[in-house]
Amino acid sequence: MKFGALYSYWGHEWKCDYIETAKRMHACGCEVLEVGAPHLLDMTDEQLKELKDTCDGLGMEITSNIGPAEELSLIHISEPTRRTPISYAVFCLK
Repeated sequence: MKFGALYSYWGHEWKCDYIETAKRMHACGCEVLEVGAPHLLDMTDEQLKELKDTCDGLGMEITSNIGPAEELSLIHISEPTRRTPISYAVFCLK
């Protein structure tokens, strides 16, 4: 098992310097840097290469995540729908 953290735990307002964050996380023993998918899409090819090269040099993996759209978020649907998993799954697939 490898350990890491979502980059935002090391930043402010969902932003951070990913290179410095990777270095700080590595110094704390983390082996995985998780970056939000939308942030990866905002990076230039050069920034992505620099992040990959940095993580490769540190022996860290980069993973990505994406949260549900607001209309699919559990906090944005009705309480009765949240109580019925099948209804929620159908809701998400629509």
